[in-house]
Amino acid sequence: MISESNGHFVLENQYLRREIEVGNFGVRTISFRYKPVSDECLRRPCREFAFSVNRHYVNSVQAARYQAVDGTTLDAKRTLQFLGSFQSDCGAGAEELCLTFRLEEVDVTVHYRIYDGIAGMRKWLSFKANSDEILLENLVFEDTLLTPGGIPSKCDFYQGNSFNPAPVSFTIEGTEDMVCCHNEEMQLGVLTATTSPGPLRYFMCYPEWDNMLMGYSMSLAPFAKYLKAGDEWTTAASLIAFGQGSVSSGDYSKEMRALIRAGLPKFKVKENVMFCTWMGYERNVSEKLMFDLADCASELGIGCIVLDLGWFKTGYGPGIQNREPDKEKFPRGLKVVADYLHGKGIAFGLWVNIGHDGGAPLETTDFDALQADGTPKRLGWDYDTAGHTKCFASGYRDVLLQQLDDIASKYDVDYFKFDASSILSPYGVLPLGCYSKTHAHHHGFADSVPEMYAGLMYLRQELQKRHPALLIDFSFESFGTERPTIAALEYSDINHLTNHAAIDTRIHDIVRIRRNFYRHIGALPPERLLHGLISVLPQDAVEVLLTSFVGAPLISGDLLALPKECLAQMKQIIAAFNAVVEQEPLTCFELLSNTADFDAFRRFAGNGAEIVCAFNRGDKPQRLGRQDLLEAMSGTLEDCIPPRSCRMFYKLPAAADFTK
Repeated sequence: MISESNGHFVLENQYLRREIEVGNFGVRTISFRYKPVSDECLRRPCREFAFSVNRHYVNSVQAARYQAVDGTTLDAKRTLQFLGSFQSDCGAGAEELCLTFRLEEVDVTVHYRIYDGIAGMRKWLSFKANSDEILLENLVFEDTLLTPGGIPSKCDFYQGNSFNPAPVSFTIEGTEDMVCCHNEEMQLGVLTATTSPGPLRYFMCYPEWDNMLMGYSMSLAPFAKYLKAGDEWTTAASLIAFGQGSVSSGDYSKEMRALIRAGLPKFKVKENVMFCTWMGYERNVSEKLMFDLADCASELGIGCIVLDLGWFKTGYGPGIQNREPDKEKFPRGLKVVADYLHGKGIAFGLWVNIGHDGGAPLETTDFDALQADGTPKRLGWDYDTAGHTKCFASGYRDVLLQQLDDIASKYDVDYFKFDASSILSPYGVLPLGCYSKTHAHHHGFADSVPEMYAGLMYLRQELQKRHPALLIDFSFESFGTERPTIAALEYSDINHLTNHAAIDTRIHDIVRIRRNFYRHIGALPPERLLHGLISVLPQDAVEVLLTSFVGAPLISGDLLALPKECLAQMKQIIAAFNAVVEQEPLTCFELLSNTADFDAFRRFAGNGAEIVCAFNRGDKPQRLGRQDLLEAMSGTLEDCIPPRSCRMFYKLPAAADFTK
């Protein structure tokens, strides 16, 4: 898939062909084609990167460049010495090309990874410092404007995972992962995405300047990277994939979804239904409740119970330390709870706050995240009682690592749901970053945000070295973003996205929440998304359960209050779902219908297994128009959804057998 001849490097698979040229001028992409329609998508050659090193401009193409954005001309006077190329087989049908260049201060390597069978590729940069006191800023790791047909004026632009219409020129900072350029006439689009976390995401799409610039934020959030001689550092990645059909079609995002999935941690466990205690019981949890839930969940076929907030006394005060289990609620500790769950074949999930030390107050204030005026940041409205936020780019990361390691070891935890951020809040109630100049892993405010996110990745990697089977989830509240992001998925094994509950239908009903979940999916892998804490109620327990199957199924509510009839129906549905995912997760998603009276979605796997969940709010029956699906509760071949009802249909993987 990778070839080289006379300074020209070609990355090519059955779908795309990217040609890169290296010469005295530097390095640039000179062609980018989508092979199924023999289409050249690159209007003119483009640079591969740009950045400032110690406040001096570096461009991958050594030519003066007029910057319309500020009216200046940037003259790239820094000579790039080409050190050579390296190609490697990465396994699983992936190959990587590395092109390394030297400046006096740093070596920079451009990495390109192409995959057999995916109409897309990934690119990133890595740096190695050649001298002390290196400062990298204004970093761009992709600037490839691709337009199907090669004519921007024939294309529409969309932004975000939900493909919201965008202006003809625009900038995005900190709010979206993805930009799409779509040619309606050709029914072809180019999806460009970033793995930068949270507020560091940056796009500038200005076709009139030949820019589809992707890098780190240059204003909304600070970005800087300090290096010393010998230090190595890797940037976030850009992802480019092609989509065929209409933007709203079910298959449009499948190549980007496959490309995103290729960069995620390996899926370690069988997909299963999870239950969280929060919405049904809030802080009113206890050993007895957990035992009762385990009995009920085991009968239903639920695979994991998450013990949320309430298992230890939070806050600050006498007797509060080390997140010790509340002795009134858990007189024998949590190990007996974990053992009981494991004895029932149920995984034990545990909520832990990580952005502040409430429940495990530290004597030192050395790790406090600081505001601009030097006062400690607080997570909460009342300064005296709010959580004391701790900086993930300080020595706190090692203190927290030891605390979490102890909890995982003592209580045989299978899944950590992390909560509370010290970086920023999805609710907008926490100042960004940290202004300390004495912390171990950042110099000041300018590099605090990237280094704090690096602290989260450090936590995951070190915890999983000690507990390889442990699942990590930096929930939306700990990651600091209110919508699903590619970065949060790359930091997590599975990712909790919202606390949408539908527990009071006067506020949110399950139909509106389900439609919100549909918008969340977009190009993201559904098997990694825990959409919300939707709550099972007697009147709609089955609909809530089916709604959870939009992603990795997670439900909440008062499970023990459900009538026997509800539980019996849920048991049949969960049994069918468990049989469908026995061999592999359902990695593909398609929205089949979404009208006022009827909506339906399909999730399926490469082995032929699938589920279809359909919701009929009208007065007439609806039909799927398929004769090869079993209805979950009857086990018979059906395709009818009666008026004002919902149904799950399924097909087992090839050669599988399922008997109720």
